[in-house]
Amino acid sequence: MPDTTEVRKRSRSPSDSDTHQQSHKRVNTGAPASPRSDSKKDEHESAPASPASASKKDSDPPAPPAAQIHMRCLIVTQDASIIIGKAGKHVNEIREKSGARVMVSESIPGNPERILNVSGPLDAVSKSFGLIVRRINDEPFDTPSVPGSRAVTIKFIIPHSRMGSVIGRGGSKIKEIQDASGAKLNASEGMLPGSTERILSVSGVADAIHIATYYVGNILIEAAERQPHSSSTSTYRPSGTSSRGPRYAPTPTYSGYYGYPPPPAPAPYPPGPPQTQQIYIPNDLVGCIIGKGGSKINEIRSLSASQIRIMEPGVQGPPGTAQGNPNERLVIITGQPQNIQMAVNLLYHGILDLLYTPSRLRFTFRTLSDSFHHTFALKLPHRYARTSYTKTPINTYLSSNTGTIGMLVNEVGSYAPEPFFLTQTLRAQARFHDPEGASLFSNASNVANYRQWSNRSGNSTPSVAMAREAGNHQPELLVRSSRPIRRQNVRDGEVKKDGYYEGYLPSLVTPRSKAVGGNTKRVRYAILEWQPLLDSSNMRPEDWLAIATEIELNYSTYDGFIVLHGTDTMCYTSSALSFLLEDLGKTVIITGAQIPLSQLRNDGIENLLGALSIAGQYVIPEVCLYFNHTLFRGNRVSKVSSFDLNAFASPNFPPLVNVGIDIVVNWGEVIRSNSMQRFRAHKDMCVDVATLRIFPGITTPIVRAFLAPPLQGVVLETFGAGNAPQRPDLLDALREACARGVVIVAISQCAKGSVSPAYDTGRTLAECGVVPGGDMTPECALAKLAYLLSKKDLTPEGVRELVSQPLRGELTLPTPLTRPTTTALDSIQDLLSEILRLSQPSKPSNDSTGTAPWSTTASHANSTELALLPYLMHLAVARDDPASVANTASHPRHRPPQSAHGTPTAEHPHHHLGGPNQFAQGAANAPLPGSLHTPLHTAALQGSTRCTRALLEVGALVHVRDALDHTCLFYAARVRAREVVQMLVEAGAHLGETDKRVALGIGISGGKEEQEIWKLAGLEVN
Repeated sequence: MPDTTEVRKRSRSPSDSDTHQQSHKRVNTGAPASPRSDSKKDEHESAPASPASASKKDSDPPAPPAAQIHMRCLIVTQDASIIIGKAGKHVNEIREKSGARVMVSESIPGNPERILNVSGPLDAVSKSFGLIVRRINDEPFDTPSVPGSRAVTIKFIIPHSRMGSVIGRGGSKIKEIQDASGAKLNASEGMLPGSTERILSVSGVADAIHIATYYVGNILIEAAERQPHSSSTSTYRPSGTSSRGPRYAPTPTYSGYYGYPPPPAPAPYPPGPPQTQQIYIPNDLVGCIIGKGGSKINEIRSLSASQIRIMEPGVQGPPGTAQGNPNERLVIITGQPQNIQMAVNLLYHGILDLLYTPSRLRFTFRTLSDSFHHTFALKLPHRYARTSYTKTPINTYLSSNTGTIGMLVNEVGSYAPEPFFLTQTLRAQARFHDPEGASLFSNASNVANYRQWSNRSGNSTPSVAMAREAGNHQPELLVRSSRPIRRQNVRDGEVKKDGYYEGYLPSLVTPRSKAVGGNTKRVRYAILEWQPLLDSSNMRPEDWLAIATEIELNYSTYDGFIVLHGTDTMCYTSSALSFLLEDLGKTVIITGAQIPLSQLRNDGIENLLGALSIAGQYVIPEVCLYFNHTLFRGNRVSKVSSFDLNAFASPNFPPLVNVGIDIVVNWGEVIRSNSMQRFRAHKDMCVDVATLRIFPGITTPIVRAFLAPPLQGVVLETFGAGNAPQRPDLLDALREACARGVVIVAISQCAKGSVSPAYDTGRTLAECGVVPGGDMTPECALAKLAYLLSKKDLTPEGVRELVSQPLRGELTLPTPLTRPTTTALDSIQDLLSEILRLSQPSKPSNDSTGTAPWSTTASHANSTELALLPYLMHLAVARDDPASVANTASHPRHRPPQSAHGTPTAEHPHHHLGGPNQFAQGAANAPLPGSLHTPLHTAALQGSTRCTRALLEVGALVHVRDALDHTCLFYAARVRAREVVQMLVEAGAHLGETDKRVALGIGISGGKEEQEIWKLAGLEVN
């Protein structure tokens, strides 16, 4: 037990740092210190001393400039974002005020924590931690902590061999630090996974953290002096390593920057000659480590105190060393071994955000006398592997607002929502989360794959532990919300200037499944849970607006959206969202369950998996409702059962998708917007609307009281096909309300059927001012009235006109009793003649026609025409023939207009009410086999402004990706078609994640004009 004099000597406060610096020599703490450019005298003093002189030094130590130390801790990702600040503003300020070197590691995929590294003189390091706490709490740097300051916990990473020195005998040191600083300290019992390090949690306000850090650092420095060559430490890295096979070479790990094996380390004094290390990095990843204007590579050079050169393509290392291939770039790092190691790790973490399938990155470490060849199995995207190619996972936004699907049985035996239960449940199931592709679901496509998987991981069912372990590898996805973004054990997301919250949520990724065109896809998704969770019976119009706002805030980040909702009011929400989301170009699906996921037998698994599969594989630009293997149009559905799993029905409109052995999309019924406007969410709903159900004997006073102000809109549920009592007093009440400006819409009480003027009673209502609502459901009619009445520029007459017209496919217009007189053979001959004309070289047209050489039925003719239409559309675009594009889209096999998909206004009440191309049956979006290019991709590649406009006018989708995961906007920018880029952007197109990464990887070398085009497309070009 050290005497009290010794204890007092070792426990100085930050205010005594000047005295403290005179009593300690500089030591190597396992972190790379800043390179020195001292005088020769300094170099001489740092040389190894003889035994005789060593004893003298022990009694009278020299006075170096400062005691250097490197301290590491774990911080949550959201705190890391606050510490860094915009463009590194905050961290640079902390570095400047403290004098310490502060660096936050890159976000480790799937891990909620990041590593904070601080090195420098002890007083600077301790001060920097105090400033970091002040930054997290948004407190001024130059004022003391006040009693109301929020306590922050710093998780220091301490080697197990040093933790005993920090704790002291019987906890004496920890108690002393707590008494001196006012902070609370707690040492973990176990070591971190895969390492020999432990966590020392220090909790307190900024000043308390500052003082406690100084004491802890002082103890670590003295412990290192006593045992400068203690046993090696396996350093913790927070990415999590799978146990299903080694991912790194079997080389022992030592104290290093992130626990990667450094080369043989020389003695601390003096520094050895500079050494050189070579690494090869794929060409497409060079941009990730260079950064904008070289900012990232310059920061790595500064932090690692090493020279880094990125060679030109084709340059190889010296003979006898590892050689790269044409797709790799040579990077040469020169410096001291520990500095080289830090540089390698920083370069690695510069590309770690792309991690999800294995590839290999080779590098050679080369000293003046030896060469060592190491191979690291890094996690790089499959597209950089040399043997195969896969598409980027489709990002899907999943919002959990309410509903049975995420409920648990409470104390009284009823279902109640439980925060974060849904996220934890999905993460624990391999069918919802299989990031490594190591589950049975990812390896059962054929016998060979299954046997290989079985031999590697055993025959057991994928376990919860396996799924949790694999979950640590996934990147976090940016989420914006109008509500605080909460995660389990993590504070709220940061509030941005525009008043919305922004934060990062850990992602989940599904197993690979078969997709369109014979490819396979995985769906990556983030789950945002509302707090508090709502029972769906408590939903209000304000909640519909909030959901619409969430989708708008995240529209450019995600490819599809899923809303988990309770079944009681699900069809009200789906109807409301179908109107609020204007000019929608992506898939929005609302789903839930009758039995929660917490029960062994439930329908939530199939409903959520089906919704994820459809949202991740298809672009169906509508608000949909998915339940019991069926995707319905959201405004066409009603709840028909409270106990059947088949709880919803759409009696007046066929399903959009039927999920059986195959996923069958009824493309002929899918609405495609022919608007040339960007997506937006309407932010208002009129709440002065109501539903009145007519019944025999209803009295006039009841009706008058119901129609009294402030009511603005009424859904009148009538008998049969639109009939109501013909009493004069009742009709007068309706007539007076309509004259006062109340909009009354008549629908049928029958589940199936439409309001028709075939009966006199129905015509009488129309004479009173009541508008027929066709075959709209009650939920849809109510939502449509609330939407139209919220538009301030629409008069009651304008609302009455629009409410009986289809805006989102919510009602069916009467069809003519007779169809055009055209025979099947004539129609096919017309198509074949057009294909023949487009296929031949340009020459005078030939008016001759021929007869079909086969007999056919109407069914055969329909099938033949549908097969020929996509080919004809592609051919018309390839020939840059917009007239043929329009002719193909107006072919008789295309359904008549039934819906609009835009925003009606008072000046243009019929704006976006559809045209002859509203239901193009897929011809405008039909992908080519193999490349999966749509006609819009082809038009963009050709830079054809005319065909691009023609395709957008017939409902071509701007968000569809081809087999290389590129959008049409990417190709338009790549060929420098400025007008096409402008047109696509105005129609709502934006670059995808792969588009941006490839564009930056290939480099923007076309000068100012090309840079302007990429900026116009939405790419940040330096």
